[in-house]
Amino acid sequence: EGVLSLLGTSDEMLCKDSVLSEGNYTLGVRPYQLREARLRESDIEFAGSVTVTELSGSESFIHFDCKGEPWVALLHGISEYKAGDTVRFYVDRQDCFMFDATGAVV
Repeated sequence: EGVLSLLGTSDEMLCKDSVLSEGNYTLGVRPYQLREARLRESDIEFAGSVTVTELSGSESFIHFDCKGEPWVALLHGISEYKAGDTVRFYVDRQDCFMFDATGAVV
């Protein structure tokens, strides 16, 4: 059992029966899995500043900066976000991917 600290967030994940050895990993999240609402207490929050928004039919791509890293959220509907707006997005921990230093999924 261990704890995974997520840089750029105030969250930590408790990793039960984890096979991850100590070290640095990259967290991956698909854009469509980010949401504007927290559905569970265990959801991970990512906050940042909008850099640009794109409309694509009935969906919006929200590009935002989270602690110096570029992120993209894909939301259903037309977004009212503008560059410079502060945003908070949430993801279910089970929808996250972990990558080791070589880029391999772990």
